[in-house]
Amino acid sequence: TEPVDAEFTEPVDAEFTEPVDAEFTEPVDAEFTEPVDAEFTEPVDAEFTESVDAEFTESVDAEFTESVDAEFTEPVDAEFTEPVVDAEVIQLVETWSQEPAAHVEGLLAALRENPSAEIQAIAAALLSEAPAEDSRVNLALLEVCDQGSPLVGCTACETLLDRGVFTGRAAESLLKYADNSDSDVRGQVAAGVRRLARTSWSTAAVEVLVSQLHDSDLSVRAMAALTIGDFSDQSEFVIEQLNLRRQVENDDSVLSSMELSAERLGGSLTTDVPDITVPLPFAE
Repeated sequence: TEPVDAEFTEPVDAEFTEPVDAEFTEPVDAEFTEPVDAEFTEPVDAEFTESVDAEFTESVDAEFTESVDAEFTEPVDAEFTEPVVDAEVIQLVETWSQEPAAHVEGLLAALRENPSAEIQAIAAALLSEAPAEDSRVNLALLEVCDQGSPLVGCTACETLLDRGVFTGRAAESLLKYADNSDSDVRGQVAAGVRRLARTSWSTAAVEVLVSQLHDSDLSVRAMAALTIGDFSDQSEFVIEQLNLRRQVENDDSVLSSMELSAERLGGSLTTDVPDITVPLPFAE
């Protein structure tokens, strides 16, 4: 047993095992493994990876991202947002509101010249407090009734009705705005035509409001349902129309306004009315 171990076992380890490790294993690591790391791996990182980041990533941010912000975002803010109302005009509006009759000149200038439709509309509304005998105010309001911004025109019509001048022209123009494509304008008409209750324009106003009960816009329907209760001179017809709309209306706020108007007119909403579909402007 012992000689075998000494004669065959040890030499094999020394002759075959060790040289293999030294001759084949180590050189492979030195010749092939290390150079690969040095020649291929590191240069790629240094030459391509870093340069790609520097050449494409940074330049993309600089060329496209910043330019997009500069080209599209900033001009939009400058063109549409800033010119609307500035601090000086806001201060003027506050001053006008405190005593409109004392600032007729400024209000007329704003109505005719201010670039903001919102400011023009505010001026038109405040001119209702101007002296009734001031014909300049009435003519200026009449001038914008049918032209320019629908918001301004609608407000000017309401002011003329409040002042009791040019009522026929103002009523006719106001009712025309009920067909405007802007739901905000249609809603303003729904609120403003209450000025025509118990006048020669009452029937025309109710016809507009009945049409607006079927408007596609929820806020317009709600306002029309509330305003129509002012027309007590046509209570029977109005209650009938409210009950017709009741069959298809599914919004609680509109239904509440309809019920309130029906009660004010001495009636109520029922559920036993035949379902009748009437095609109307802006109908659902």
